[in-house]
Amino acid sequence: PHFLYNTLDAINWVAIDRKEYSISKMLTSLALILRYSIHKSNEIVEIRDELEYLKRYVYLQQQRFEYSFICTVEADENLMKCRIHKLLIQPLLENTLVHGFREIQVWMRSISA
Repeated sequence: PHFLYNTLDAINWVAIDRKEYSISKMLTSLALILRYSIHKSNEIVEIRDELEYLKRYVYLQQQRFEYSFICTVEADENLMKCRIHKLLIQPLLENTLVHGFREIQVWMRSISA
């Protein structure tokens, strides 16, 4: 993991040096996702932490799909300290993006070809 963190950090600084701030933001989000998912991967976490991870995941997917979708992540404040298995929510959203927007993905591939 340290090699990956350091490499992402080095690439991030190249992006900043070249004033590629959107790339820098994407690298920063990816590095935080990597750290979150690797560190104690079987942990029980607060929903607050899981939603922060999910927001970073959504940001990267929005970049990937050129903001072709909007996703709002909200939860009642009373639930934020509830504990769940780490990385429980993200696969649900990923399946929604992969299977729910299949036609959009095909359309986007055809316009970029």
